[in-house]
Amino acid sequence: AVQEFQSSMGMSNQEAIKLGVEAGKISKTFGVGSDISGKMISNFEMMTGTSREVAIQMTKAVGVMAGDAGVSPQVVMEDVAQSSELIAKYGKDGGANIAKAAVNARKFGNELATAEKMADSLLNFEESITKEFEASMLIGKQLNYTTARQKALSGDVSGAMEDIVSQMGGQAEWEKLNVIQRQALADSIGVSVGEMSKMVSEAGKGTQELARMRDLD
Repeated sequence: AVQEFQSSMGMSNQEAIKLGVEAGKISKTFGVGSDISGKMISNFEMMTGTSREVAIQMTKAVGVMAGDAGVSPQVVMEDVAQSSELIAKYGKDGGANIAKAAVNARKFGNELATAEKMADSLLNFEESITKEFEASMLIGKQLNYTTARQKALSGDVSGAMEDIVSQMGGQAEWEKLNVIQRQALADSIGVSVGEMSKMVSEAGKGTQELARMRDLD
């Protein structure tokens, strides 16, 4: 953590050690390495322009939100620590929207990077609209990503993801699709077929069931 603060935030040794103590406390609470908590604090402060105190609180909040949602705080926090570009691009409200997106991505069986790919794809407007139309024709169901695009544009990555997943149908519908239809549906939001399959599979499960399934894993 101290090395992270010195290299990415230009802190003096004394400042870095002081903040490293805070990172260590967070690491102990949520069972992650201090390099992870340190990177998260750095990301939130440097990429969203928030205060140091807010950055510390946001780092804690990610762990709490993940636990409350029944997903692994360690895994979600690692996702956020590795997502400086996503935070810089879409982060707002001190990074609160990124924390929510990271938790939701895991609830849907994927990484935060998948949510980023989806948001980036939606904002490539011309190509996204074309692929949305093609997928609608192939699967025989009208898709509408307008709201999802608006949410992605405003930085609401989690909301965009939820809007998309709500249109995908359940596991039974997914299993009826042929190979070409599945590929077109995944292409329409810029993710792989494997990532799309996980979203569909996990979308209908409640928080308690998700937690129970991961405990069994």
